[in-house]
Amino acid sequence: MEGWQELLITALAWLLTAILGLAVLAVLWFRRHGPFVLPPRRLLERRISWHGIDVIVIFFVMALVPGLVHETLKQIGFFDWLYEQQDDPATRGRQRLWSTVLAVPLVVALILLGLHCVRRSRLIEFGLTRIGALPNIAFGYLLWLVLTPVAQLVMYAMLLVTPPALNEPHWLQETAKLSGLWPVEWVLLTLGPVVLAPLLEELVFRGILLPWQVRRSWDAQATVAFFALAVAVLGGINAQAKADPFADYNVLPMLFVLAMLPGLLLAPHWRKPQTTAAPPCVASRAAEPADAEEAIPSAEHWPEPPAAVPMPGGWQQRFEQHLTKIVRQAGDRRSQPGLAVFTNGLLFAAMHSAAWPSPVPLFLLGLGLAWLKVRTNNLVGCLIVHALFNLVAVISLVLANLFSV
Repeated sequence: MEGWQELLITALAWLLTAILGLAVLAVLWFRRHGPFVLPPRRLLERRISWHGIDVIVIFFVMALVPGLVHETLKQIGFFDWLYEQQDDPATRGRQRLWSTVLAVPLVVALILLGLHCVRRSRLIEFGLTRIGALPNIAFGYLLWLVLTPVAQLVMYAMLLVTPPALNEPHWLQETAKLSGLWPVEWVLLTLGPVVLAPLLEELVFRGILLPWQVRRSWDAQATVAFFALAVAVLGGINAQAKADPFADYNVLPMLFVLAMLPGLLLAPHWRKPQTTAAPPCVASRAAEPADAEEAIPSAEHWPEPPAAVPMPGGWQQRFEQHLTKIVRQAGDRRSQPGLAVFTNGLLFAAMHSAAWPSPVPLFLLGLGLAWLKVRTNNLVGCLIVHALFNLVAVISLVLANLFSV
């Protein structure tokens, strides 16, 4: 199928999802019998109970448990009973559908129960609350409505400029192209990306990692960016090449993260500058006591600001001063929310490096999701955006399968 045909199918899937989402949202607002309002601005100021070591353990759990579940199903003979040929490449994706659907609920349960037992964490700390759920659902739908076409156009542009040998389709795309998928496998193919993947990824990235980042200093954001680079380096390895995994190494994910790292120094410029109060002035001499007139000079007696003295050293010293200013702004407490949003989205994109060029549009998606969590301090809207974004991809796969037949 040609690229423009895939783009048209994606546009049709987005339109169908938009209509479906609008209908559901209209029904919810009609049952509420209230005016349409957006959620109030609630920044991430609530206390959290977990620490950096907890975040590291959670990422290890998220990375290791799915593989353990898959290997367990393989050892007990579940795949032997279900499929005759285990090592067939066409069967591996079908096996992964089952292991993913079984592993994700286990990972979510381990994370929630573990944090509750060790740190006494509550669901409201992650942003999972029914308070203001409907406005956050509406806000998430509006953000998805705007963000998805932009991300899809970026994906299409990246497919045009990337050499075909370096394009790595997602394993779900390869599985959906298989002929003879069972109806239950299509259910699993929909349940995983639309329900389970958003639940796990939003809980870990926006519910746990992002609040910890916002409450930390610049070193936490630099650490997350370093891990994003490490994940991108590992994501470029071709796991299918068993003899030499580095034979078809894809360097583009690593280059993409390296190109984004200067944002650690540029992101602080996005924050709104702090306004300084104007100097006090005497409103009325009749209303002030005599000593106040002597204490506060009038406007015409204020001293002139000192003239700017040119610094010696030429452009080298000016560059060093400007670089020092940028580094100081990056360490400013007010800059941490913006830096946290940037690095959180970068790590989220790097986690999908195995399917290049999807990290590029997913970086935009990650930025939007992190900003939404910082803006509302609620995870419901993020879940809606992520689920609808993946639903467009699933509907595109279904339509492409139907049209190819």
